[in-house]
Amino acid sequence: MVDDHDVPTVVLLVDDLTRPLVPVCAAAAVAGVLLTLGAVREHGRLTAGVDPGVLRRLLRWNLARSLAWTLGGVTALVPAAA
Repeated sequence: MVDDHDVPTVVLLVDDLTRPLVPVCAAAAVAGVLLTLGAVREHGRLTAGVDPGVLRRLLRWNLARSLAWTLGGVTALVPAAA
């Protein structure tokens, strides 16, 4: 399943293939690592029941992942603004 944050970056990259892919791919890799290291584990802990501490940690992981995706989108847009 495609995350909502994936679509705009992918569209920006496919729209103009001259954009540098390394920074965008790095941001995607960071988001993937954050998802794997934290969010998946916290989601697993929620199966035991709702815990406010787990929810707070999950929200922090999701914020970090969202920031990584935002950085990837901005990186893809910067060459278009120049």
